[in-house]
Amino acid sequence: MPASKPLKKTRPPDPSVAQHFVPAKKQAEASQDGGHGETLYPEDELPTSADLAVPASRGDVERLFAKMSQMQTFLAGEVAKLGTELRGEIDSLGARTAELEDQAAEITQAHNDLAEGTGDLAKRVSFLESKMEDLSNRSRRNNIRLRGLPETVSPKDLNGTVQGILRRLAPDIPEAHLLMDRIHRAQRPPNLSSLIPRDVIFRMHYFTEKHQILQAARTFQLDFEDKPLQLFQDLDPATLRRRRAWRPITEHLSAHDIPYTWGFPFRLQVSAAGRQVALTPSSDLAAF
Repeated sequence: MPASKPLKKTRPPDPSVAQHFVPAKKQAEASQDGGHGETLYPEDELPTSADLAVPASRGDVERLFAKMSQMQTFLAGEVAKLGTELRGEIDSLGARTAELEDQAAEITQAHNDLAEGTGDLAKRVSFLESKMEDLSNRSRRNNIRLRGLPETVSPKDLNGTVQGILRRLAPDIPEAHLLMDRIHRAQRPPNLSSLIPRDVIFRMHYFTEKHQILQAARTFQLDFEDKPLQLFQDLDPATLRRRRAWRPITEHLSAHDIPYTWGFPFRLQVSAAGRQVALTPSSDLAAF
């Protein structure tokens, strides 16, 4: 009888290796909506220390693959659930974004309508202001503004004093045609020194004589008690501001001996190269 071969000692399995072939303790994470998932491994299937000391059998491997298949199915379901929720959030966000875009489009259209309406109103206001300025100047067309008359002349003496000045300025005008409807001093501007006399404004009854007086004042040096006097057409304050703004243009015309006159409504009439040109606030001054 042949001698039996000595039995080889079986090396105990490495727990670090064996644990991959036995069911491990695992519990599903809490689902995204706050609920707890189903336990994948019941308590009676959890490995013990004795299980880790023996090699994994074919059945253990099959059960491991079954558990892995269950986990794969579970994870696939969780991923699908998350995908569904994510698609719902994306759809909701898309709907809200579309609503915001619609509201932004409505606001933009309303703003454009408002801007267009405001521009139209600005043009109408400018037109009305121009008309009011023209009406104001028409009501002043017979007015003359006298500058430099001392304040020592009392209001009751204004009429006789100005009459004497006008007779010296235009002796050819009959005294009966030097009739004045009213005369008074202008209000003192806030920035005018108290040492400077206020202007005297008087209205001539006859427009022709008023025009002759202003024409004569351009070449005749007037004075009163050794104080120089100046005569001007009485104008609306808005017209005076416009003329001051156009002073560089008039200075340029004067420097080149180009004659010009002011017109109403506000415009500058220029005689150049044998032709008449009317400049208005809407004219292209650079091209001129």
